Amino acid sequence: MIRKLWQRLHAELAALQARPVLSIDEASALTGLSRSSLCRAIDRGELPARKVGSRIVIASTALAELVGIEVAS
Repeated sequence: MIRKLWQRLHAELAALQARPVLSIDEASALTGLSRSSLCRAIDRGELPARKVGSRIVIASTALAELVGIEVAS
């Protein structure tokens, strides 16, 4: 069980490093946080996001910081 958790966290970290921005749905799937929780964090200013066209995108580094994952630059 711990091995599977470690593998999942490693995969999530790799995904964050590979993608500069994520949609709210992608961020939700990656972190396990609900879409509404992420939207509330954005509204409270805890998670910076930008609107690009009709999409709201979140910087992967900001998402990593929110969930406590350290990402190398």
